[in-house]
Amino acid sequence: MLVGLIVGFCFTLVPLMMLLLLMYRSPVWVKVVIVVVAVFLAAPNLLTLWIELGASGATHAADRILDTEAFSFGGASIWGAVIGGIAFLFWAWLFVSRRFTKRRLATLKSEAAESSRAV
Repeated sequence: MLVGLIVGFCFTLVPLMMLLLLMYRSPVWVKVVIVVVAVFLAAPNLLTLWIELGASGATHAADRILDTEAFSFGGASIWGAVIGGIAFLFWAWLFVSRRFTKRRLATLKSEAAESSRAV
């Protein structure tokens, strides 16, 4: 179960953090590489989700193997992904609010400099 939580958390948080890099100005090929690497890193979670939610015979067989060999891995992986997504939202909020705070501070400093020159 612990391995499932770790896999779900890490392989959700890291790709989402990489996708946040798309906000920066960079060439298109760099953005394509970032997206490809993020999808590659999210593959363990996507495969586990496919096994848990799939309706084909292959996913049913894989689900049975997970049930016998790695009890509660799938559910723990999904919960880890949810926790990783929430952690990403918190981290992104901190990241974006820091940018807005820096801009606001620069605006206030320039206004203070202008008002001190006017006096």
